[in-house]
Amino acid sequence: MKKTLLESAVETKELELQYTYWRDGKFFVGFLNDYPDSSTQGFSLAELKEALAEVYEIKQEEKMRRGVKRKEKKRPEPIRKTGSIKVLI
Repeated sequence: MKKTLLESAVETKELELQYTYWRDGKFFVGFLNDYPDSSTQGFSLAELKEALAEVYEIKQEEKMRRGVKRKEKKRPEPIRKTGSIKVLI
C-alpha cells in the first residue's frame, strides 16, 4: 500500500528510555535515568510509565526552546528496580 504525502512526512521512531522506580505507599514513584531530578508518580506501574513519557516530552520541548544540550546532575545510584519505556519520537 502506498503512503500518502502526510504519512511519508510524519515518520515516527521509537526510543527506549531507562527509568528507576520504587513503591511508596499506594504510589509507584520513579524518574528517567537521564533526568534524575524530575521524578513523577502513578497509582499503577502503567500510570507511572505514562507520566515518565510525559516527563520526556516536556524535557525535549525545554531542550528545543533552549537550543542547547544540558546534562542533568546525576543522583547517587539507588538500590531500586529499573525498566524501560518506549516513546514515539
